[in-house]
Amino acid sequence: MKRVLRAIIARIKGIVSIVCGIVIRTPGAIVWAVRLFFRKVGIDHSYDYLHKFKDLHKGEKAFFVGTGPSLTIEDVEMLKGNIVFGVNSLIDSADKLSYQLTYYCLADKRAVSLFYDKVVVSKVKNIFVGNGRLSKSEIKSDNTMRFPDMRDYLLLRNIFSEKRKLKVTDDISIMVYDGGTVIFSAMQIAAYMGIKEMYLLGVDCNYAKGVKNFNEFRPENEIQLGGNEKTQLGAFIKFKEYADAHDIKVYNATRGGALEVFPRVNLEDIVG
Repeated sequence: MKRVLRAIIARIKGIVSIVCGIVIRTPGAIVWAVRLFFRKVGIDHSYDYLHKFKDLHKGEKAFFVGTGPSLTIEDVEMLKGNIVFGVNSLIDSADKLSYQLTYYCLADKRAVSLFYDKVVVSKVKNIFVGNGRLSKSEIKSDNTMRFPDMRDYLLLRNIFSEKRKLKVTDDISIMVYDGGTVIFSAMQIAAYMGIKEMYLLGVDCNYAKGVKNFNEFRPENEIQLGGNEKTQLGAFIKFKEYADAHDIKVYNATRGGALEVFPRVNLEDIVG
């Protein structure tokens, strides 16, 4: 009897949580949807400043450095002289490099709170940050570029659907879609820049218990396992479809890891 009662109470709590979510989150998601529509039809020009990046690196190659356990600073050093996108905690090791990273991308609130200030004082060419993670009043440098992200869309998705609709943008001034990993955001930005050859490094797509990346310890209970990895894999599959349709070559130069969507290459063969 007690077990049945506990099950009923748990179900009631679940229903209340859903109702509260709808009441609290839906207005923001509706505003997001309306603004997205206005951008698509050319009424909202809030992010037109991102147009200057269109085909900026047409036909060039770029490297995307994740912060998986396999990454070493020696590997990042090998990328000197190339276009390099850094993300998240990589900035904590940037002072060990003999060169400056070209671009930096931050796409979740935790990463912004921990690393944005550090990236600002670096000499990165441009910092790309999701608009839902950094408000206009929080911008601290002229080279910070807020891009329209999916924060409120994800709120709406969490309420009405369990599935994330993975997409790849054609125009970062309209939307940069979420895929459970900041690398997915950076790849969309690079594709908009005209990059035609992409190399992933330190994108392990798996997580050791208690340690998420090569230079930052995080308790196991702070790491999203299972579902997030599945979302990331789906995002990379979606990007491969986009890349194949747009003559973009993507290779995985990560040492080990679980990502097998893109052809494997040896880093030394690319930059050696």
